[in-house]
Amino acid sequence: MFYKYKCGNEIIRVFVWNDDFHNEVSVEDTKTQKSYDRTIREDENGKFFTWNRNTIYLNDWIKISMKELKEKIENGERITSDDLCQAIMTDGVENVRFIAPLNIRCGFGFFLNGNEFKDTLCKVEERWNREIKQNYKIVLIPVESDDSVANSADYYTEDFVSLIKCGNIKIAETQKLIHQEQSNEDYFEGVNDYFDGTMGV
Repeated sequence: MFYKYKCGNEIIRVFVWNDDFHNEVSVEDTKTQKSYDRTIREDENGKFFTWNRNTIYLNDWIKISMKELKEKIENGERITSDDLCQAIMTDGVENVRFIAPLNIRCGFGFFLNGNEFKDTLCKVEERWNREIKQNYKIVLIPVESDDSVANSADYYTEDFVSLIKCGNIKIAETQKLIHQEQSNEDYFEGVNDYFDGTMGV
């Protein structure tokens, strides 16, 4: 997957393999329009490579949140599957939520009606060969058990981006953001109670 890193006063685009077998990254040089391999090394701070005399740690890629990703899409900015996967990784796979149309079950619940769908709040489930860092496929499962719909759906990441852009799949608030907003509400309620003189009454 391609990641963006801050290198001195510029932003560089780097291809990083998602396995432990490769010991190099490929850096795109915008001046020469070529890619150059750089060896991955490791010290007490983690794995890194060097570019133009700068030491760049693999985990220091430029982060984008799901909220920022949603804003970019709403503003008509170009979004790639790399952006999607990295936003999910930034917020945490376990925290991200989508509203997606899942196939409705028919008959005795063993078959799916390919023509009928139900918008369902879903979360991402990583499986073998379906990890977000692979930028290959995304598996969605209902947040709450629902026997009326399919128990999962998987999408190629490029298709997933297109479905978000056209509105078929919607980005819901992440659990992390919800918890943060609830904490803020509790804090301000406590402050208001204090100044109202109701604290401890």
